[in-house]
Amino acid sequence: MPPTRKQTRSAQDSTLENAADFETFVRQALLHIKDEQLPKMQDKLDNLEKSLAYEAERIDKVTDIASKTQKEVLEMDRTLASHDNILKKMAEAENKLERFSRRNNFRIIGVKEKTGEKPMELVTKILTEKFDMVDPQVERAHRDGYSTGDRPRHLLVKLLRFQDKRNIMIEQREKLKKCEYYITDDLTRADLEEKKKHKDEVQYLYQRGTKYHFSAGKWRDKQGNLAAFYSSTKTGSKTRDLTGDNIASQAGRRGGHNFRSQRETEAEIHPDPLDSEEDSDTRE
Repeated sequence: MPPTRKQTRSAQDSTLENAADFETFVRQALLHIKDEQLPKMQDKLDNLEKSLAYEAERIDKVTDIASKTQKEVLEMDRTLASHDNILKKMAEAENKLERFSRRNNFRIIGVKEKTGEKPMELVTKILTEKFDMVDPQVERAHRDGYSTGDRPRHLLVKLLRFQDKRNIMIEQREKLKKCEYYITDDLTRADLEEKKKHKDEVQYLYQRGTKYHFSAGKWRDKQGNLAAFYSSTKTGSKTRDLTGDNIASQAGRRGGHNFRSQRETEAEIHPDPLDSEEDSDTRE
């Protein structure tokens, strides 16, 4: 049975009343948000802006500190580089002075030790018999370093005259070629390291007819000019590619020959830290 007019009107009135109540509810909710929630949200936004401004200020300060620190580090690097340069020059000057103090010195390697021996008399005898020196002016002679097994200690000799030492160094290869001992220069630690560093290059060139001698801390030719491998190392010259790896490779292709004489090998493994290798292979 269809609803009567009265029932229909009653339903419409009820719907309108519910709509009015919902509108009132929504209006009150919006007013609540406006009056209470919006101020709180605005406060939070204000606080967030303040926090962002504070953090931005902190970042600016940190950036300034980092910039200043970077400048200080760069200045420290420059200072350290300057100090390193000063220390290098001081080390070079010290080595030069030590080299000068050893100017009249040389070492005799391979002379067997005997109980009760007198090094001064032993050295004088060697110089007299082997180098035909009538009156060797030996200022000091003694054993140096320590022995291992049957390897004798070096005889460290200091002459009064440099010219006598120079003549001995020039002649020692020929004079002592049949002896079980040999003579080498008394190098400083720095010079010995420099000498060993380029030994492979020197031996490689010696096998091909180019002779160098070690003097004043560097390998040199007969005229005193620096060895070719010093300049080729700096310029990257392809004419003399004499790096250690290439030397070893070239030696391997020739059957593994490493250009060491028996005397050089003995001198190299001697425990004395100031031991030096034989000069005879590269001296006139």
